[in-house]
Amino acid sequence: MHHHITITTDAGPESVYVSAFKGILYSAFQEVVVTEINTNISTRNIQQAAFYVHNTYNYFPPNTLHIIDVDSSFVLHKRLLYTKQGDHHFIALDNGVLSLVLPNAENQVFEVEMDLLLNQSRYHKFAFATQHVLNETNTPDFFKPITRYKTFMQELPSIMGNRITANVLAIDKYGNCITNLSLSELQKHIKGRKVLVHLPHGDVIEGLNESYYEVPYGDFVCIKNNMDLLEIAINGGNAGKLLGMHDKSPVIFEFE
Repeated sequence: MHHHITITTDAGPESVYVSAFKGILYSAFQEVVVTEINTNISTRNIQQAAFYVHNTYNYFPPNTLHIIDVDSSFVLHKRLLYTKQGDHHFIALDNGVLSLVLPNAENQVFEVEMDLLLNQSRYHKFAFATQHVLNETNTPDFFKPITRYKTFMQELPSIMGNRITANVLAIDKYGNCITNLSLSELQKHIKGRKVLVHLPHGDVIEGLNESYYEVPYGDFVCIKNNMDLLEIAINGGNAGKLLGMHDKSPVIFEFE
């Protein structure tokens, strides 16, 4: 049977861990495709990891299993969890990341019983759970239903008067700063008014554009990406570096 597995981790793309983990997964299944969603998540940044998984998992084939190996200290978080959303499977440590990947979802969550794997590496523990899920042997002996596990509230833009303060969720390889404000949410508040986007160092973007190339080379621009999220960019440059922005940097949208 052909299986699909994705990996999201903060181990780094050059890490021996990623190669070893993929080798273990390929050894465990005769037919498997292992895809890296993102292996360059910032260290212990579960919000960033959740952003990438949340916005990509539905594009994979049914019954894909998504491994989220970020902030993976079994000493600190102890429990390995499994849950299912629709026809997609998810495995992660009990560090709150599942609540951000699947916000507002009411799923049954299971703790993976790993008494036999106490001295095994973390990727052997993830592989153990993966085998049972994809081979459909995730019985109550190995997967125990739980009701209490670590959760986080999803960070939403704050609205005050004629301003919406969003935060940067991620910065892509081009330096485009992706915020947690969607165009559809912004449109609920525009009401025919002009939008000003306030950036660090006093820079201001007037209005929104549909592409980077609608403004002169070197100018800032605010556009909607294919996830309906607003992002800050610069035509021909790296907005993140130029503005000194990072994850959770504020971006203020003002109406006038």
